[in-house]
Amino acid sequence: MSSSGDALAASCSVRTRHMVNTARSCSEKNDDQLPQEIYYLDRLKTFASIHFSLENHKSMCDLFESSVDDSDLDKDYNPTSSDSEYDDNIVEQKRKKRKNNTVQSGSPNEERERQNTGALKITRKRLVGMEKIDRDKTKHPIWAICEGKCRRQCKYLTEDHRHSIWNQYWNMEYTRRRKWLSKHLKLIPVKRKSMSAQHSRSESRYFTLPLSDFTKIAVCILKFLNTLRYTNDSVITELVAAIKNRPLQRSDHMAMSSCACATTCQELELVVIYHATDSDTCL
Repeated sequence: MSSSGDALAASCSVRTRHMVNTARSCSEKNDDQLPQEIYYLDRLKTFASIHFSLENHKSMCDLFESSVDDSDLDKDYNPTSSDSEYDDNIVEQKRKKRKNNTVQSGSPNEERERQNTGALKITRKRLVGMEKIDRDKTKHPIWAICEGKCRRQCKYLTEDHRHSIWNQYWNMEYTRRRKWLSKHLKLIPVKRKSMSAQHSRSESRYFTLPLSDFTKIAVCILKFLNTLRYTNDSVITELVAAIKNRPLQRSDHMAMSSCACATTCQELELVVIYHATDSDTCL
C-alpha cells in the first residue's frame, strides 16, 4: 500500500513541476495567450490538490498500519466503562426481533384461519348461530301450567305439546320470533269502556297457541308466558306498541273497506226509508 502511494505521489510531483514551468513560460509571452495561461493555472491547482490528498492518504495509511496504541504512548491511560457500554448499545441496536408466525388470540391470522375453516365466530358481546340459540334456551326454560280454574282452553295443551312449542319458538331467530308472537296475539276492541282512569284501555289482548298445523286454541296470558318462559309481559307490551305504530297493511285496508261498504249500505237503507215516509205523508 505504501509503495503504490509513493509512486503515485512521485508522478504527481513531476507533473506539478512541469505545470509550473509551463505557466511561467506562458506568463512571459503575449497577452493573446492569456486564456491558455488561465487553463494551465487551473490544471496546476487541480494537480496540487491531488498531490495534497495523496500525501494525506499516505500519512493516514502509515498511521493505521502502525501498531502503536494509546496505552503505549500514555502509561497512565485507563479505558473508561462508558466505552464498553456504548459498544454494547450498538450491538443491541443491530439486533432485530424475529417475527412470531404463531397464531395469537385476536390476531389477523386467527381471523383468517377461522374464515378458511368455516368455524363460528364467538365473541364476548355477541354469539352467532346455534351458540346464541342454545344460550336463549337455557336462559328461558319451560315453566309449569296455570293452576286453578281457567275460562280459556288451556286444558287441551299437554306437556309434550307445550315442550314442542317452546322448542320450536326458541329455535327461531329474533325476527321470526317477533312474527310468531304477532301471529298469535290479537287486539280486540272492548265493547264497553270503563269511566275510571285506571282502566282506560281501549282493546283486549287475545292469546292463542297452535294445537296443530291448522287449529289454534285460546289460552290465558299466564299459560302463554309460561309456555314460552317469559318472566313478565314486557315483551307483550313492547309488541303491542309496535303493532299500534306500524303502518296499515293490505289486510287492514280490506277490513276498513268492508266496514266502509257496510256503513254506506246502512246509510242508503236509511235514506230509502226516509223518502218512503215522506211520500206517505205527502199522500
